[in-house]
Amino acid sequence: MKQIKYLLFILSLSLTMVFSGCESDPNGRMPDDIVDSNVGVIIVTESDPFINEANPDDYEVTMDVDLLFEGEFEKLDVVVVMNGDYENMYLLETITSVPQTITLTTQDLLDAIPSLNAASEIVNGNEFNVFTNITLTDGTYIPGYTEDGESTNAPSVSNIIGVLKGGSVNLNITVPCEFELAPFLGDKVVDEFWTPDLYTYGGVTVIEDPDYTGDDIGLIVQGLWDGTWDLKIILSLYDYSIRGNPDAQVMADFVFIPAYEDPTWSNITGFAETCEHTLTIYINSFCVSLGCFGGMPLTYTVYDAAGKADDGTGSSLIRTLRTVE
Repeated sequence: MKQIKYLLFILSLSLTMVFSGCESDPNGRMPDDIVDSNVGVIIVTESDPFINEANPDDYEVTMDVDLLFEGEFEKLDVVVVMNGDYENMYLLETITSVPQTITLTTQDLLDAIPSLNAASEIVNGNEFNVFTNITLTDGTYIPGYTEDGESTNAPSVSNIIGVLKGGSVNLNITVPCEFELAPFLGDKVVDEFWTPDLYTYGGVTVIEDPDYTGDDIGLIVQGLWDGTWDLKIILSLYDYSIRGNPDAQVMADFVFIPAYEDPTWSNITGFAETCEHTLTIYINSFCVSLGCFGGMPLTYTVYDAAGKADDGTGSSLIRTLRTVE
């Protein structure tokens, strides 16, 4: 029975592959959930990597605000949320035509957020999320995030925005703590998210990459996916961003079934959170020899969680693989 369920599971996944699109689909290769997504785009053209607590007044970012595709709208509000308080979204600028270039500074944050009276009140661990809320001509309101902090953008739509526009749905501005390597190393817990129904907890080990010779930090995350895949990444000391090393990495001989050979992860991005010592890694493209899983990026969050283990909940791809007899 488990093998039958497994084969049905793989068949359902195959229907999401890029090469298996249906010509009768009115949305073509666009994901069906795009109709419920905020399609505002932020393209950063020039930016400081983060707000430095020692000189918080000096932050500045220039960005283009756009839409994923052309369409009529009444207005597009660029808003900011501080420290995850999504019940309080503060207006930075209102845009009525796109694309539009705007510059955001520390002073703009102070002017928008009532609880901030001076730049000196911005401290390590603060976080600002900048995104768009769209109002259509018929009055329909499409926020970038709900008041509960849930993004209204499906992962597939976010992925398309990155591929087609070279942008993202939001800009995360951090006030990082001083970087220390040691807390990022060792045995960790990893959360895997592929779709809302495919998630899990698991254990990994993070080590320094002995072969890396660059100016940043080379790391290897050991034990992903089915417990045997190792992912090589580079952590930038400039802005604490993450990229693949190399960008495309063949992870095994095959995945799911032997016909799906050379499973490859590519377009690898992410960031390190230096106060909580977490790594967030996005696998924006997942392909096998026959094609790619369209619009299904993987997200891994690697962190310390003493005593937290796989609790057996969720319908995880990893768990499905591990329970097949």
